Amino acid sequence: MEHHRKTASSTTVILLIFVSGLLLGGMISSYILIRKLDSLENDFLNLQSQVSNMMGNQNVTQQNITISGNNASLTEIYEKVKDSVVLILGKTGSGTVQGSGFVYNYTGTMVIVTNNHVVHGTNSL
Repeated sequence: MEHHRKTASSTTVILLIFVSGLLLGGMISSYILIRKLDSLENDFLNLQSQVSNMMGNQNVTQQNITISGNNASLTEIYEKVKDSVVLILGKTGSGTVQGSGFVYNYTGTMVIVTNNHVVHGTNSL
């Protein structure tokens, strides 16, 4: 009977140690996970703030100007601007757009000339 009691007592101690280990492991894992989640949340909030600041610093100027009266042919215009063709990338509320244009010196101001459908509805270029 004494041997049976000793075995039952040993089994109880081993079971208590095992359950305590499981509980301690769960608590440590939870603590580490909560710390990591807090860190990720702080990183997310910092990035969100940076994006918000960058969005506020962008200025998009769009102006339609019609130039006429100088009777320049398309060939003459092409020869003058062929080396100034540029790629235009823009963002809309639902995605991105792209098109082409060219740099032109209009009365001392460098402007990019493109079709309206390239920039229509964009919120940044």
